[in-house]
Amino acid sequence: MSALAAYDLTLGGTQEAMAFLFAPDLTALARPKVWLAALGQAFFSLGVGVGTLTTCGSYVPGEARLARSALLVAALDTGFALTAGLAIFPAVFAFGLDLAQGPALAFVKLPQVFAVMPGGASVGLAFFALLAFAALSLTIALIEVAVSALMKARGWSRRHAALVVSTMAFVAGVPSALSGGALQAWRPFGFGVLEAVDRFASNLLLPASGLCRALAVGRAWRGMLRWAVPAVLAAVFAGSALIG
Repeated sequence: MSALAAYDLTLGGTQEAMAFLFAPDLTALARPKVWLAALGQAFFSLGVGVGTLTTCGSYVPGEARLARSALLVAALDTGFALTAGLAIFPAVFAFGLDLAQGPALAFVKLPQVFAVMPGGASVGLAFFALLAFAALSLTIALIEVAVSALMKARGWSRRHAALVVSTMAFVAGVPSALSGGALQAWRPFGFGVLEAVDRFASNLLLPASGLCRALAVGRAWRGMLRWAVPAVLAAVFAGSALIG
């Protein structure tokens, strides 16, 4: 990803990309939708509210330093996100793409850029290989939540549980995979299928799940988890439902 970012910085859209990524627009902080989108992305990116932290945390050795691991994960997540931005937005500005296209930017428009840019075949292969690896690693973490629950509740083997959960996830993901093709005309709530699912999960399901967890854990841990965190999450959930 770093090599891809270094290459894309030579395409001619570097100045605009840097301004877009790093020049602060403090007036945006007055728009609730910006805060909601940022919090929704944080929930999605860090896996808060979906059970991955709890499930994977149960495998951590007792002597592990959780505070250090948490800081390391947050730093690596932020660093990779910034690197990915440098690998995408210089090409976006260099070829005049629309920034408001959502998922279509990566799956529809960027391939068109790779087709005409110098070395585009190699760059496109590297980009989508990294994207596939990121999706695979995320998938493993997410299905482990359901797999571990089925192993414990029903006594299934890991192979059996993984096969059932993976098959269900594959079937459920087909409409999103076809949102840029066969189901392109289907636009629930005014969005493409993939974008509608992403918004529903990131802006509604994850904050709601996080709220429930904070309320449950708050019974044992007072202070932030019992009062402040539920209040913030409730505001995020309500705002997401109203703004969309």
